[in-house]
Amino acid sequence: MTQLEFVHCMMEIKDIANQQQAQRGTTPLYIFDNPSVHLGKDGLQMLIAGGINEDQLLHIATYSPDFNKPIEHAFGSLKAAFRNYLYNSCQLGGADVKPRDLQHGLNNTFMKITAASVMADVLKLPDLWNMVRSRKRSLCVCRDGKQRSGTAGDYPRKDQR
Repeated sequence: MTQLEFVHCMMEIKDIANQQQAQRGTTPLYIFDNPSVHLGKDGLQMLIAGGINEDQLLHIATYSPDFNKPIEHAFGSLKAAFRNYLYNSCQLGGADVKPRDLQHGLNNTFMKITAASVMADVLKLPDLWNMVRSRKRSLCVCRDGKQRSGTAGDYPRKDQR
């Protein structure tokens, strides 16, 4: 995927997310891992020009498997559901499937992913995020009452989490 394709995809997601979040009275947050299409300066400027506020963009630490869990679980659910769609609609329906049909099927599959399906992973993120964004060796009090050291953008070692 090129950076321009990524930006176009994000603009479509932004429109849907803004509608859904407006109904809930909240604002969407876009979390990016580290592929170059997510990090390029031109791409970020295009996202901002397209109506996504810089406050809504969150880049996770370079190596951060716990931050990736909600993304990976949602993507895994999406892949499995889309595979079922492809089998049931395409293989059983014949070879007459048009690209627009596939796009429609993928969009419908994506819209079925609920916040509840990734909430267990998301609930762990605030403490971890506080550690990553805090100055090195500054203390963070986590929800479990334990104090942990800030990492200034680095992913915490396992014994620190």
